[in-house]
Amino acid sequence: DAARFLEKESRFYVNKIPFFYSAIHFNNESPLFHDKAVRKAVLMAIDRDSLINKGLKGGEVKTSHSFQQDMLPKSNAPDYQPREAARLLKEAGWSDMNKDGILEKAGVTLRFALYYDKGSEEHKKMVDIMTQHLFEVGIEVEGVPVNLDEFSKTKLRSGNFDAFLAGSSTSDSVNFKSWHSSFIGNPDGRNFSRYSNWEVDRLLEQLRIAPDIEAKKKIYVRMQDIFNEDVPADFLYNSVIYTAVSKRFKGAEDFVGD
Repeated sequence: DAARFLEKESRFYVNKIPFFYSAIHFNNESPLFHDKAVRKAVLMAIDRDSLINKGLKGGEVKTSHSFQQDMLPKSNAPDYQPREAARLLKEAGWSDMNKDGILEKAGVTLRFALYYDKGSEEHKKMVDIMTQHLFEVGIEVEGVPVNLDEFSKTKLRSGNFDAFLAGSSTSDSVNFKSWHSSFIGNPDGRNFSRYSNWEVDRLLEQLRIAPDIEAKKKIYVRMQDIFNEDVPADFLYNSVIYTAVSKRFKGAEDFVGD
């Protein structure tokens, strides 16, 4: 609210710095989300603009990855495409056989439990909104509030879950532990999505010894291309730090940035 006020004040430069991402982490090893078509359909069926403006306070930035924003030329945040999501599911063999609005395939109903932090009112609002978006394309979601500490020690570690909503840092070290396959089920790791891709592993290892920022950017660009294809998680938005500097200071516009 303070940032919006200052943005209207001609005396200040105001800049938004994305620093923390939130995503639906699919269990890529589960029977349901092992199917990439389902992961992509969930991605396309969620309206991120609605999520940010109704579920949050409108100050977040849409994203398509877990990386620092300045490491990529553009985010390529996915568009809201419910019709395309429905078409993709139909092509993958899902249909509403009993006409109850929820799709089925080979005796399996397209429904999943989405776990979230019971202490976060924002996450509850987000789950409610996303549940409606996904229902419109034939996917049923049950929001399940949990204590994240207990959840991480039990279901996350064992892989006994469908999907969960959580956020994390965009730092290099956290990204390594979040996506390298060696951290699946590792007590010291964060690969909660149980994602495994040999090329991503190699790129993450290169990232640790990259000599400069430009080398890192090339690695992240390639990783984003892979993530766009694999959809290991549904990246939703970046939280933002606002920086405001008075125009009275010489060079303030350079400090704040573009």
